Amino acid sequence: MKEHAQAGEAWASSDAIATRLGLSAVQIRKDLSAVGALGSPKRGFPVGETVALLEGMLGADDLADVFLVGSGELASALLADEGVGRRGFKIAALFDPDPEREGRKLAGMSVFSLSRLPDLARRMNVRLAILAVSGPGLREAADAIAASCLSGVLDLSGTAMIFPPSIAVLREDYGERLSVLAGSLVRSRPE
Repeated sequence: MKEHAQAGEAWASSDAIATRLGLSAVQIRKDLSAVGALGSPKRGFPVGETVALLEGMLGADDLADVFLVGSGELASALLADEGVGRRGFKIAALFDPDPEREGRKLAGMSVFSLSRLPDLARRMNVRLAILAVSGPGLREAADAIAASCLSGVLDLSGTAMIFPPSIAVLREDYGERLSVLAGSLVRSRPE
């Protein structure tokens, strides 16, 4: 639905939404109706109102700010990824375990010491982080996240770091992704 808003569309049909999500239009209408979205025959759903309704219901506004832990090449790539902002997220602060990087600028943002992460998470009410550290400092970065009030972490470290059960963790394993891609290519080869 946000893609329709960003495209400047005032209305989104259940057919268009269904096609994008791989669902049926009937299911889309039922689901949106169940959460209180009001559609109009032949026009669809009002994009702005429906986005606001869904974001409010999901608490998306509470999760928009994200801390980025790491200030190396992977962090630079994340800051350059327009998809993060397009999906409503904003990197609120950068942290790094290397004291030499403190105070440096990356994409116009200052890099903070890891020691500031727990306090800033509490004061800014940030609940999500991206862990983009590998090698030296990784354990320290994971410990700072664990000591904070963060609720979820996207772990890009390539190492299965252990976090308290109170923190939801999503790990991205690039080797696994390449294996899946290679497997799909092998399966799609003609015999």
